[in-house]
Amino acid sequence: GNTWRDFTTEEFTNTFRAVVKPVKGLVFNFDYSNRIDNTGRTLRLNPFEYLKGNKFIPTVEGLNRLTEYRWKDKYNALNAFATYNLTVASQHNFKLLAGFNQEQFDRDRVEVTADDLLLEDLSNLSLATVMNSISGSAMSWAVRGFFGRFNYDYDNKYLLEMNARYDGSSRFPKDSRWGFFPSVSVGWQMDREKFWQNIQPYITSFKLRASYGKLGNQTVDVNTFRELMNVSRSNNWLNQGNPLVMAQTPAPLPSVVTWETTRSLNFGADIGVLDNKLTFNFDIYRKNVEGMYLPGEPLPAVFGASEPKENYASLRNEGYELGISYQNNFNVAGSPLRLRVGANVSNFKGIITKYNNPNGLLSSYYEGQRLGEIWGYRVQGQFQSDEEALAYQNTFVNPAVSLAKVYGDVFNVVQNSEWNSLRGGDVKYIDLNGDGKIDNGNNTLSDHGDLERIGNAAPRFPFGININASWKNFDFGMALSGIARQDWYPTGELYWGTYQRPYLSFLRKDLIDNAWTPDHKDGIYPQIYRGYSSLQSNRSLYQINDYYLTNVGFLRAKNINVGYTFSQELTRKIKIEKLRLYFSGENIFTWSFGGLTKYIDPEQAGSAINLSSPASANDRGDQRVYPMGKTYSLGLILDL
Repeated sequence: GNTWRDFTTEEFTNTFRAVVKPVKGLVFNFDYSNRIDNTGRTLRLNPFEYLKGNKFIPTVEGLNRLTEYRWKDKYNALNAFATYNLTVASQHNFKLLAGFNQEQFDRDRVEVTADDLLLEDLSNLSLATVMNSISGSAMSWAVRGFFGRFNYDYDNKYLLEMNARYDGSSRFPKDSRWGFFPSVSVGWQMDREKFWQNIQPYITSFKLRASYGKLGNQTVDVNTFRELMNVSRSNNWLNQGNPLVMAQTPAPLPSVVTWETTRSLNFGADIGVLDNKLTFNFDIYRKNVEGMYLPGEPLPAVFGASEPKENYASLRNEGYELGISYQNNFNVAGSPLRLRVGANVSNFKGIITKYNNPNGLLSSYYEGQRLGEIWGYRVQGQFQSDEEALAYQNTFVNPAVSLAKVYGDVFNVVQNSEWNSLRGGDVKYIDLNGDGKIDNGNNTLSDHGDLERIGNAAPRFPFGININASWKNFDFGMALSGIARQDWYPTGELYWGTYQRPYLSFLRKDLIDNAWTPDHKDGIYPQIYRGYSSLQSNRSLYQINDYYLTNVGFLRAKNINVGYTFSQELTRKIKIEKLRLYFSGENIFTWSFGGLTKYIDPEQAGSAINLSSPASANDRGDQRVYPMGKTYSLGLILDL
């Protein structure tokens, strides 16, 4: 009917730049940019008619409402810097840079909703007879910094670079707003030394690198040190016939909030052999992150609010990066085949080196913790008969209490049913500490019950492979990427099916085929009748365990393309400068290292992990997201 919405976006961007070269080697640079974004959104709702059930009489329903949004964002940036280059005696090369940077952002947003407009065909707030709601928001931030750089190289063999920044951010209080961030790096191009001449035929190029520096991170909320009170109108309480206006208590403020700093030490080498046809790049590093912006010491629930975030913790990251590339030409059938292959792989380990968690709660950070740790229960396969399951259940004095943590779906949900006991096909949790029950104790380092470290959610050995080749008029390219290992505990209806919700209309074929039955005892899932057993905590398939922990490592063909370019001798006869046919495919195939079901995309499953929160290291985000599609393209490029 007359229901509609209209989105309008206007963007104005302006940049002014000037370059001045007063004397040889000296250059002054100045640029100023500003951007204004205006966004307007209008939503008009009108009553509409429709047929309800089998009735032929139209039913009129719907709101008579107009909502107007007006958003305005302003951003401007100023940069001014100068560079000076000087060469002395043809071997000593100097370069000096110094500058200033400033950025500012302002946002203003207004939203108004009004009801019962006088006319359906017109949309203006002045036509409304009832004011529904008015709200608005504003935000601003600014940064200002001074920076400098000094470069020196001697005969292109010995390299030195020194950097420094002095930055201030409005995201921090005035007494902790500024930070100084220096760095230094050195390099030695050994292959340019005289003694390298005898090695040159074997190792064409060889460069050693080292660097040390301190960087600042200001990615915190804009109002970290301000007490904010959310003001709203009550729909449940009246004062003399008028709705009450409420202001919520502000969240507790942190005692310290300033720059998070990272001190990095890096050693690397660049090596080329076979006339640089084969090259290697290797880096090994250590990064110490200090003043991490995280929730503070865990507080008791009676405190009444969440722990405020502040510069509270320290982290040490250690890792390496390796890159290999090969390029060469081969004569194939009288024509050169040009080939270039590149591959890279990396890995890192993060350890918490400082955090005040005196009770050693596993739900929070603790000193010595490795990022991505997954704590879970051990499972000794599945019961192969009802008798075996009942015998195991009877070994516990009070199964309804001793096993409730991991089998809650049995002892707390389906009482007075033939399924109120363990059955064949159910998983067998192990009482590791022998205390006659299966639970997580106090969920602390000193008392974690039957929990153990069973995996790690951090991606390990991410890699990429690129292949490009051309021969005559044909060209080929392929880009592969993946992760060798990443542990993930399954979640969601796409994986668990009826174990999540028995009434699902979508069922995985491979889930049913792999469910345990008395006649199919090699099925890895319990009997289908175990409904809701993976839906929420204290249920047998929801508890993280090593039996269903899955490696979501994968290899994916991100892109494959094949093309043919017609000879210009032919195309120019018909006045065509270039004519190329090509085929391109995106995400053509994905191979899961852990044998993951084809219904789950391993890249999306791994992306749900949040290493910034210990409680989310085993995050099992629902996989009901827009599916990763395969795209095939057949195209023609024509230049006249």
